[in-house]
Order: sequence, then C-alpha cells, then structure tokens
Amino acid sequence: MNAAALSRRTGVLPEQFADLEPYVGWGLPTEPQRLELRDQKSDEELKAFYEAMLPRLHQVVAYLNQFPLDQMPAEATLLFRMAKALMEISCTVEKERSRVAWAFPIKRFIPMHAD
Repeated sequence: MNAAALSRRTGVLPEQFADLEPYVGWGLPTEPQRLELRDQKSDEELKAFYEAMLPRLHQVVAYLNQFPLDQMPAEATLLFRMAKALMEISCTVEKERSRVAWAFPIKRFIPMHAD
C-alpha cells in the first residue's frame, strides 16, 4: 500500500495511538521507500512527524514489545514501521535538515536489506 492510500485510512493504529493516525503514511514497508518519502517531504512535514512521534516513542516501544517480530498484528506492524521512519529521519530533523552541496544524495544510498 502506498503512502497516499495509508494516509487516507483511519482506525488502523491501536486505539491508544489514534493521535498518530495523521502520520500513517510514514509506515511504508521498506527502508528504501521510507528514505524516498523522507527526501520528498518538506522540513515542516519532517518536523511535524518527528514532534508527534518522539514524545510517544517510549509508549510505542512498550506496546510493540508485547509481540514477537514475526507475529505482530497489522496495526502493530504499521506502528513499528512508523517508529523505524522516525529513526530514519531523526538526524535530518535534529541537524535542521542541512542540505549542503557536497551531501550524499539519498538516491545513491542502497540499503543492504529491504526492511
């Protein structure tokens, strides 16, 4: 499912994380997809996602720790992917998205695994 389709859905996260549903579009299944989305988002969009997720991260981890990785229900899997996206954008936000001329283009970054 693509980011646009995910972002139109509601009720896809566990009830206690309903406030994060505006950001479900970040829950893409693979690292390359999430990195591409990161590159497409504005500074404001990155910061909004970061600021929504970061204060909830301890609660997210506590919730996810209830499940073995290979037995997560769909709503937990989506939340897990969103948490991974948070980790993948954190340096960009914390460094205030410095895009210097010599920076390594994200499209050249090839993850060693798909997820």
